[in-house]
Amino acid sequence: MLAHILWWFMLFDISMQYHDKMLGPSDFTFKLMKVCEDFETVVNFAISQKKHNRTTNVLDIRVASADFEIGDNLVVELKGSLKKDGGYKPGAYYVKDVVCKLLQKVVGEIADDIFAAAGIEGCPIPRGEYAALNYYFDNTKFTVPQVFGEYKMDINVFKDDVLVGCFVAFYDLMDKRQ
Repeated sequence: MLAHILWWFMLFDISMQYHDKMLGPSDFTFKLMKVCEDFETVVNFAISQKKHNRTTNVLDIRVASADFEIGDNLVVELKGSLKKDGGYKPGAYYVKDVVCKLLQKVVGEIADDIFAAAGIEGCPIPRGEYAALNYYFDNTKFTVPQVFGEYKMDINVFKDDVLVGCFVAFYDLMDKRQ
């Protein structure tokens, strides 16, 4: 009986050590974002990274919608695939919600900083074109726990159940302790 308890304790200890290295607050490094192939998007969204150091990424973020505001009238679906064993494996991350709630879930208070940098008072975003150029994405503020690794994120934007935006993004989430 004692051996059985020690065996389970050892397995638990090993799994917690492994888990500790896989999940937590992370540093975000953006790589690439593009519109899905063979898709004409109605909502335009683009991110490009110009510089990176240990704690800060310098990003240009652009968003545009000519026909409608961007807010609770749009549903965004994020499907994350984690790179391992030679390719991206689906199922690492999934969330689907209205734009305003989703932004708070994914990046937290950083969403408000991005809005301010783009001259937007908050969500919903009035129709038009907006840019947060030379936006310093401070990783010390990015505290939403994440699973570390290389990601491919499929981003689908729906209005009234019709696909109006389709993007693919690639990024890394790395342990802040490294």
